[in-house]
Amino acid sequence: MHCPFCPEPDTRVIDSRLSNDGKQVRRRRECAACSERFTTYESAELNMPRIVKTDGSRVPYSDDKLQAGVIQQQESDLTCLPNHAIKLHSRYTRQQILSAFGAHSFDKKSTAREGVLEFKKQNLELLFVTLNKCEKTYSPTTLYHDYAISPTLFHWQTQNSARPEHGRGLSYIQHQQTGKTILLFVREQSKDESGRTMGFVNYGEVKYQSHNGSQPMNITWELTNPMPSEMWHEAGKLAVG
Repeated sequence: MHCPFCPEPDTRVIDSRLSNDGKQVRRRRECAACSERFTTYESAELNMPRIVKTDGSRVPYSDDKLQAGVIQQQESDLTCLPNHAIKLHSRYTRQQILSAFGAHSFDKKSTAREGVLEFKKQNLELLFVTLNKCEKTYSPTTLYHDYAISPTLFHWQTQNSARPEHGRGLSYIQHQQTGKTILLFVREQSKDESGRTMGFVNYGEVKYQSHNGSQPMNITWELTNPMPSEMWHEAGKLAVG
């Protein structure tokens, strides 16, 4: 380090001490030419990553902004159900979801165990999907092939009885004409690494795009709100072909 008192570039450290908080090192230096002494402080400089925004601009990383964004995303309302207790892209247990829609209470407990639940009075249907299905938990007739095609498209197999020409199958094809709202709830697997039952992430409202087959039908749903990248990565792993 150059001497601040003369042009001499050669100075030496004669004493070093750590600050009380441990975040700085105090160094006493002496100039080899003029013998003047001075103090410097050394601390770590963290070069945090810069964030590339959608418009191409770069801004400094902010943990506070990141956390605020996560909370805002988790608390985002469903467009089709504003101010509802169930929020977009948030995770809930099956019981919490049923209770929020009035299907599970102390007075009336729901016995629904299937992957679909219809509320005729509300003209609403909930689809429950488990991506990684275990043969020990699911029978061969319920090992449906469900996966994300893209952040806005989801492949879903109906129950084995569904046909496109009538009944439940036809109701999916015509749900927009009849004003029915369909919500998709997805979880990675039945149990987490600790053996606890996993909750479902609310993927939000879906709309019929196309289908093929019968008993079961293979339906492609279009998501009203694209799934976040981490959800797309997980939900798309099982896509084949």
